[in-house]
Parts: sequence; C-alpha cells; structure tokens
Amino acid sequence: MDQPEASYARAIDSIFLPSLKIGGLAATRSAVLQAWEADKVTTNDRVSASTLAGAFTGGSVGYLTRGRANILPGMVMLSAAGFLGQKAYDSVKANKADALAQEAPIEKPNIWQRLAESKWTPVKFISDDEYEKMLKEKLLRLEAEIALIDEDIEKLQQSGKEQRPKE
Repeated sequence: MDQPEASYARAIDSIFLPSLKIGGLAATRSAVLQAWEADKVTTNDRVSASTLAGAFTGGSVGYLTRGRANILPGMVMLSAAGFLGQKAYDSVKANKADALAQEAPIEKPNIWQRLAESKWTPVKFISDDEYEKMLKEKLLRLEAEIALIDEDIEKLQQSGKEQRPKE
C-alpha cells in the first residue's frame, strides 16, 4: 500500500501543478498585455507576451516544484509552449476571419423572430405585407357578413310589413 505522503505528492503533481502553470501563464500574460496597453496590441505583441509569460511561469513553477536546477528548463519549455500556442491561435483566428470576410454577410434573426419560428410557440412572425393582406381579408369577410346581415334585416322588415294588419 502507498504511503500517504506519496499519494499527496501525486495529487499535487497531477492537479495542482497543471492549474498553477495554466493559471500563472494566463495571469502573467494578462499582466504583460495590460502593461502594453491591451487595446493597441498587435499579434506580434501577443506572441511576445505569451512567450514572456511562459518563460516567467515555467521558471517559477520549475523553481517551486523541483528546485533551482529546473528554472531554465521550465522557462524554455513553457516559453516554447506559449509561443507555439499563440501562433496556432492567431493562425486559426486569421483563417476564420478570412473565411468570414469571403462569405456574404448573413442576416441573423433576432430573438423574437427565432422564438416566433419555433415549433413550440403558437406565435408566428409575419411581414408587413402579409399582415396587410390578412387585414384586407378580414375586412372583406366583415363586409360580406354586414351585407348578409343587411339582407336579413331587409327580409325581416319586408316580412314584418306583410304580417302587420292594415288599419
């Protein structure tokens, strides 16, 4: 059976160190970008910031976990990871931006239109022309009903005149 100290060391190595590396890398990168005025940063500045953050985090984690001899290997490995990761991200982002620029802009329906088009709602989205057509149909239907009622009234008035006794 394992010693409790050994299992704690494995838990620290498997859980704490990766989160320390990723969290330290992200925090250091954010701090570097903030120092360089993040709104004016170019892609090359982001690559430099990720490389510097990787070097700082790799050296710090290497020193904290394995001692002074692992500062340089940690700096080299995490700076390379930061550099390659940022380059890969920028490449994917540029390819996606190029693909979106080549496509025609698609008009995205707003939330109310998507809700109205859903099969779960009893509401239907219609255009102004369709609404005008519906109103005209209703008006025509009402006019027809009014004409029928007028005919019935006229028939009743005629039958009323015929049934009245003459004085």
